Amino acid sequence: SLASCAWVPSPTAATLHAIHYHQVDVSKVQAALESRSGQSLSSSTAPSFSRNLRDILTLPLLLASPPPRNTVLRELENNAQGILGYVARWVHEGVGCSKIPDINNVGLMEDRATLRISSQHIANLLKYNIVSRDDVLQAFRKMAGLIDSQNAERRHSGSSPTVGNRPPAIATNFESDAAVRASLDLVFEGTSSPNGYTEPILTKYRKIAKAQQHDAKHFVR
Repeated sequence: SLASCAWVPSPTAATLHAIHYHQVDVSKVQAALESRSGQSLSSSTAPSFSRNLRDILTLPLLLASPPPRNTVLRELENNAQGILGYVARWVHEGVGCSKIPDINNVGLMEDRATLRISSQHIANLLKYNIVSRDDVLQAFRKMAGLIDSQNAERRHSGSSPTVGNRPPAIATNFESDAAVRASLDLVFEGTSSPNGYTEPILTKYRKIAKAQQHDAKHFVR
């Protein structure tokens, strides 16, 4: 059940997450649903039950007109920000699962699973022409500035393991920054990446960033 397999990042979050399960006996609810499904097969509600089950198992498709433009762009920017925020730390600092400020400056736990979801989301928007390549580039360029702003405190506090204890500003080097290039590859190669896995691209650009950091250290000396 969800009560026994939910993933949470901290004891505090785990406690909060578990509280609502004290309000209901999950096993009893599951047993009741199983009993109800068995009865419904031979009852007058069978068509209704079958229809509900079919609805649950059917993927929602965009059959009508696309969502409003502002809704699409807001969703695009939200995912772009999440991708850049996570990838910048992964590529430049070697930090994986960590607390990343979202587009509203609320700290959220991000990992490669959420990165995979976000990059595949945008890749899907591209595949079905909901957004264009230019839309994606514009969103990432805009969000790069936000990421730099969110990282400003860390940049001045010396809490980063990168060269000089300063995470690099990605917006000013948008075209060449390793984290930006990795983020865009995750999106633009999303439909061709095996199962949408992120590791090959992350590893490729982490190696590039480490080589650049190594060269920078020797240059400073």
